[in-house]
Amino acid sequence: MKFFLFATGILLLAVSPLCAQAVLSESVFLPPRFFVGDRVELRLTYELAPETAVEQTDPLPEHPWIEIQDIEIRDARLSGRSGEVRVRIFFIPFYAGQTVLPSLRLGQLDTGELLVETRSALENEQNHSLRVPRRQLRLPLTWIRLLSAAALAVGVPLLFVFLLRFGIRGVARIRGLRIRRLPYLHVRKSLNQLAAGKSSIEGQSYFVLLSLAIRRYLTERLSMPLMSVTTGEIPGELSRAGLEPALYERIHELLKQADLIKFSGRRTNRRAMERSLKSAAGIVEQVEERISHVEA
Repeated sequence: MKFFLFATGILLLAVSPLCAQAVLSESVFLPPRFFVGDRVELRLTYELAPETAVEQTDPLPEHPWIEIQDIEIRDARLSGRSGEVRVRIFFIPFYAGQTVLPSLRLGQLDTGELLVETRSALENEQNHSLRVPRRQLRLPLTWIRLLSAAALAVGVPLLFVFLLRFGIRGVARIRGLRIRRLPYLHVRKSLNQLAAGKSSIEGQSYFVLLSLAIRRYLTERLSMPLMSVTTGEIPGELSRAGLEPALYERIHELLKQADLIKFSGRRTNRRAMERSLKSAAGIVEQVEERISHVEA
């Protein structure tokens, strides 16, 4: 018994200097709160005596629920002086709850066993058992949304067909109106040119151009070959086209007056030219009104 007490005293005297050489001043987990599977850094800061040697351990210790990945040591002690030594331990825990990080022997520095508390994402769950299948979720007003989607799927193609059909009809109608309008535009252009140049065009040439403008207009507007018929045949042709007697007699009178000046060489004055031009413009408007009424 005396020998045992003596040996124990000797052992305590031998170990006490080593224990006094290492003082743990800081222990920090980064992040402070971590979960199963997270990579964690444990930062240990020691105050060590100058004679305490610190070095890496090889191989890294193993633990059934903790994977130690790396250990880094930063020794900030000056030569021959005590100072700070920082140990960084990188590990991944795989156990939810409290477990112990194994003791690490780093040269003469022993970190001892350290408590590690790992959280679980299921901690907030009151019941860890599997839940029964829930009913299918249905958004509010689902039937209205489905009905709207069906109406949209059917309505958009129908609207497209409707717009395409009536759009083509509208374009064709506008084109037809434009084509029917061309004779009127042509004769108005010719009459405007005659009105602008009546002071520089001699009487015979003036009535030749006026007669040609009226004949070409009637040919295009009535779709009848009136350019080659004689002036005496004009009333009969216009009558077959559906024009009133008063109207085709007025046209016949204008063309006959123009022929008289063209072929007789009789001189005319500006007043007669203006009167004939005004009469031609009135005939064109009257024919347009008549033809437009018939087409409508």
